[in-house]
Amino acid sequence: VNEVRNLDGTRGVQYTKSLILPGGFQDRLFKVWITWVEKVEADGQRTYIIAISPLEKYGGTQQKVEGAGKMFEATSRGVYIVRELTENT
Repeated sequence: VNEVRNLDGTRGVQYTKSLILPGGFQDRLFKVWITWVEKVEADGQRTYIIAISPLEKYGGTQQKVEGAGKMFEATSRGVYIVRELTENT
């Protein structure tokens, strides 16, 4: 696992993970860019929007991963929305 925080001074994280699969399958390499934003709702509660995107969508600095050429590049993407329910949760 390779993790680089605060990419170019942003709220972004570069997260790279290799996954070794059993015989007959080519090993996978996941390279993703994770970014987030905090919003305060009208009722004062916070909502966090977290986005996961393939690293090639990030236009800034990208760290190189040793041995990446031997692996199949896999893709992961998604959006998570996390809302505060009460002050203490």
